Amino acid sequence: MSLVVHLMGTVRLVRNGQPVDVGGPKQQAVLAVLALSAGRRVSTDRLVDLVWDENPPASARRTVQSYIASLRRALGGGAALEPSQNGYALNVDRGQVDLLAFEDQAADLLGDAGLDPDNKAQGLADMLSTWETPLDGLRGTSRLAELTAPFEELRFQAVEGLTAAQIAGTRAGDAVKMLPAYRAVLADACARGGDLRRAEALLDADRAGGLAMREDLQWTIAHAAWTVAAVLVGDTATAERWFEEAMAIHDGMESPLLVAYTDAAWSALLADRDLGDDRQRARAMAERAVTVATAGGYGDIQSDAQTVLARLP
Repeated sequence: MSLVVHLMGTVRLVRNGQPVDVGGPKQQAVLAVLALSAGRRVSTDRLVDLVWDENPPASARRTVQSYIASLRRALGGGAALEPSQNGYALNVDRGQVDLLAFEDQAADLLGDAGLDPDNKAQGLADMLSTWETPLDGLRGTSRLAELTAPFEELRFQAVEGLTAAQIAGTRAGDAVKMLPAYRAVLADACARGGDLRRAEALLDADRAGGLAMREDLQWTIAHAAWTVAAVLVGDTATAERWFEEAMAIHDGMESPLLVAYTDAAWSALLADRDLGDDRQRARAMAERAVTVATAGGYGDIQSDAQTVLARLP
């Protein structure tokens, strides 16, 4: 039996080439914690702490046991998920967990001082193209977020390594040309790690250059990350400033695909933030995303926007 656990993007499990239902958010969180440990025991107490943070219900341990039973069925039974010394172990190799495979590949590429710079640059570029936000859409605890923070920092290092390799090799022009996009990626990582000051400094550097990447999707993603990070640390004034700047860039876009994509993404953020007239704005943006996505045949974007509309009162 072959198993692959996807932790980049939404939490997914593929068994023998077929996607398998992994339950709701908390059950997905249990699977994610076990997968990140890849064969090592995770105690029941640690699962409870990571999934519920500081206020677990009295039934938390029993609930974890029920999640484990459901996951065992999803995994096809057998020895894939076993009890182990008052805990559980998911018996997978690191290569079967996409986030751990990313970590290992990054370590190999960044640590190989003898690798030809062009080959290193290509390897890092290919690796970074697979990146998605870990546990995206999974509303976990602050402790669960701490588990993914090192991977965000690793992506930061990989982008720096890519730029250095391009400059050292024959693609220095690519490094200069793409520097604004790289800074947006770095700012995204900083913001997700809570370092708003560094993220803002990165944006300031490109603001001084005239925001040449105004209609680049990477900018939209980075702005979303800055706003979310500001909301998470309770800095509503900064969050509102970032949001208004991001919306100004968004409103200047001419690409239907980018407009639809960002309308769907921002409507979800507004619905979650729910300050002032956020929900009215969210509905207007989600409805526009559905219209544009339907006309353009962007099925995934249409589905995302419809999901937002279904959540709104």
